[in-house]
Amino acid sequence: MDSGLLLFDGVPGSGKTTTSRQVSETIKASAGRCGWALEEGKDHPFFGPGVRRRHREDDYDDRCLERWRLAVEQAAGQVWVLEGCALQSTVRYMFEQDWERERIDRYWERCIEVLAAVPVRLVYFRHRDVETFIRSHTLKVRADVWEKISTHVVGTRVGARLIEQSVEDVPVDFWVRYSHLCDDLVDRFSHPVLNLDVADGWDLAAAQVEAWLDEMPGEPSTPRR
Repeated sequence: MDSGLLLFDGVPGSGKTTTSRQVSETIKASAGRCGWALEEGKDHPFFGPGVRRRHREDDYDDRCLERWRLAVEQAAGQVWVLEGCALQSTVRYMFEQDWERERIDRYWERCIEVLAAVPVRLVYFRHRDVETFIRSHTLKVRADVWEKISTHVVGTRVGARLIEQSVEDVPVDFWVRYSHLCDDLVDRFSHPVLNLDVADGWDLAAAQVEAWLDEMPGEPSTPRR
């Protein structure tokens, strides 16, 4: 890739930060220009704190689309590697506010339309059993932030609903439900997608992404069938 958007997404602890950083460094070394943005970075060029803190507002979907238009403009002349933007900084907030599925689907369709203006690739960390992955990996590797994540999840509208339903482990159940939503949306993403299964380790993840990119044509993305 010498221009366009390379998106990485998955549940916490999937490996998207480490892998996206490694791939961005490789692209920069070969193409000369490549921006990399961390999901919750304070200096995020597109989905910074000023956007994220407004996720409870009713027009958050429209605000996200405005930011995607800006990202498309910036990606016309170079590659931007974005970690957690496709779903985590956008769809997750809509999900946790208990938006109707129809509205989330409509946002996703509109997002795909906006992204059609530049080459787009999505690397998605898809797990065979997301609940097992979260319990065996995320809770251990991300133990430093799991308490913060859990507190946030319980305080959302979906979290409150799960508590009312007497769900045994609300934080884990939240991420399982969210992951199933993401799986379905990614299956309908009209741009090339690489589904990474890292159940056996992350050592080769960056190499797999780079090999996949080398196989991609240089022209704008075409719909997946």
